[in-house]
Amino acid sequence: MSTHFEIDVAKLTLSTRYQARKTPGQVSLSELADSIEAQGLLQNLVVTKGKKRGTYEVIAGGRRLQAMQTLIESGRWAKETTVWVTQVDNEQARRPKGNEANIPGGPVSVESGQKEQVAAALQALRQASRPSQETGGASRRNSPPLLQIDVDKTLVEVPVARVDAAVGTSDWGVLEASILACEVCDLHVGRHSAVPGAGAVEAVDWMVVGEAPGDRDDRLGQPFQGKAGELLHAMLQAAGIDPHKAVFYTNAVKCRPRSNRPPSPAEIAACLPYLHSQISLLKPRGILALGRLAAQTLLADGKPFESQRGQVHAYTPQQGGAIPVVVTYHPASLLSRPSHKAASWRDLNLARTLF
Repeated sequence: MSTHFEIDVAKLTLSTRYQARKTPGQVSLSELADSIEAQGLLQNLVVTKGKKRGTYEVIAGGRRLQAMQTLIESGRWAKETTVWVTQVDNEQARRPKGNEANIPGGPVSVESGQKEQVAAALQALRQASRPSQETGGASRRNSPPLLQIDVDKTLVEVPVARVDAAVGTSDWGVLEASILACEVCDLHVGRHSAVPGAGAVEAVDWMVVGEAPGDRDDRLGQPFQGKAGELLHAMLQAAGIDPHKAVFYTNAVKCRPRSNRPPSPAEIAACLPYLHSQISLLKPRGILALGRLAAQTLLADGKPFESQRGQVHAYTPQQGGAIPVVVTYHPASLLSRPSHKAASWRDLNLARTLF
């Protein structure tokens, strides 16, 4: 059983009993502090009750705590700064030897006994992603759905694994762990970390979907890092959408393509069941698609990007009602083409009117 609440950073201490991370971080503490100062804390720290009354020990997110303490000590953050945490009991915090994955919000958020579920989900996804060997007589109804992606003005169709067969889980921890362990396509080669996403996972107003993680995202394990993320947060804030509350951030593809190239249609199709599952579990009130590939992945209509802007679309999950989708430019493109900022602002104002 876990609970979520807001608490002063000063009441948090680093646990020496249950820390999940056993290897040093690839990003320096100062880099992590800079990222948290710019983006905020996108993922709850995981805590248990401390020895002193009213205090809590951080059992997952120790480096993030140290980075925030650095921000406070240097005067960049106020001493009374508060953050959101997830509290678990001591039994949940104890992880079996060799398993770094039973702490909610930890590096791989899988509870004890769920490894088999993760392995089964990954195996099903691999099998469902393979091209069908059936010939003739197979009905269109039983064939995999097709994803339509515009590649150099040519519409490419690639089969998508059925989400119910591939990642059909109602457990967020299993889904996230499946993403972190995924090797369905070649993007896993050379990655530092898959990036499932970050932000609110309960009462989600907006799911923000980009294209793919960048280099900094890959190193930090968090989406929308760096200048593009700063611009995105600033624009959401200006449009009246609090970027740190009720927003979940993710990408169509969860691993960084090398050399920051766009992901291929096959790579997007391999990862799409994860995105569908995230939407089904989080049930956001609205979706903001950033850029051409994110829009075409969600809408699956193959239409030109500019024609998708300026209107409200509908994403229909396997269960539940339609979810409104608004399409706009990716913040990275706005950095290189600032002339599009006015159009993007109109798109965000459209999103703001939905609820």
